[in-house]
Amino acid sequence: MKKTLVKLLSCCLLAVMASCANGGTTEEIATTDTSEISPEAKEKVVAPNGTTITCADCTQASLCDAESECADSILKCHYIHDTTFARMTRGYNGGGNVPQTVAQIQYVLDHYSCQDHRIIIVGNHASTSAIDTDIHFKLIKLTKKEKERTTPVSYSFPLFRKIIEVHQPTEIRFSKARKGNYNDIVITVMPGNGSPAIHYDLSDIPPAVGTYEEIPLPE
Repeated sequence: MKKTLVKLLSCCLLAVMASCANGGTTEEIATTDTSEISPEAKEKVVAPNGTTITCADCTQASLCDAESECADSILKCHYIHDTTFARMTRGYNGGGNVPQTVAQIQYVLDHYSCQDHRIIIVGNHASTSAIDTDIHFKLIKLTKKEKERTTPVSYSFPLFRKIIEVHQPTEIRFSKARKGNYNDIVITVMPGNGSPAIHYDLSDIPPAVGTYEEIPLPE
């Protein structure tokens, strides 16, 4: 569904590399794109009204352009139905976590570059409870080495930008989940107009291990 600029190694391998980045700890980047092998991938192109969505073939430049077809269709292409969300989070009892407020996420979007930065969400999937408090929201800046490589497109900035623009949410929660045989983290948005919660799947391939700089976030 979501295209990358190049055909990389399997996302499974990237997820394993990410989980080993901190000396073998159990924390891992959990927003890996397993869409080619996941049953959820087909469901994510079905809009809330049941119609099928054709997702645009995106580049990083088109995603960062707020007026582009890619940016406009991003919510529909990352939407997951309530039943899919329930299945993906089955077995996890955390209930979701809010590591950053909506205002803090908006600050990141306003002060950092869609082209040069990435939002990544990490969590310890070995723990199925603890109210998902081990899920962390991180901002990274790609190093010169990383930017010189051909890298996959990233949906994090444009997705969160559209979530806030369209839903004006009171809260954005993150929950540990499984997508097929792979760990994932999914998003719950509480719309500001009081509508029921709506769910999204970030599905980004993390940058290569050790090639980025983490940026401290404002309190």
